[in-house]
Amino acid sequence: GSCTAVVPVDCGAPSPQDHVDFTVCEDHTVGGTCSPKCEEGYTGSPTATCGSGGAWAYGGACVAVQCNTPSQPHVDFTGCEHHSFGGTCSPKCESGFTGSPTA
Repeated sequence: GSCTAVVPVDCGAPSPQDHVDFTVCEDHTVGGTCSPKCEEGYTGSPTATCGSGGAWAYGGACVAVQCNTPSQPHVDFTGCEHHSFGGTCSPKCESGFTGSPTA
């Protein structure tokens, strides 16, 4: 008989996951692990491991960074409810003040 080389199982590139950047994942063979990065404005500890069946197992997640309630003298922020990354609102000046505040 003859011997043949064993070809490692390859999981291929990891499938897209919400707000996770897998470009750092280079080992796509069985047992390969990586710690991908979260996209800008997101935080977490996502993981990916190439399993023996040739499929990726994912752990952790990336969630939007939460901002504190805005605060500025003489500005009314009561209508500002979106405190996650990228959120905007339309604050207004308190009574007796004028201007065009933004947040």
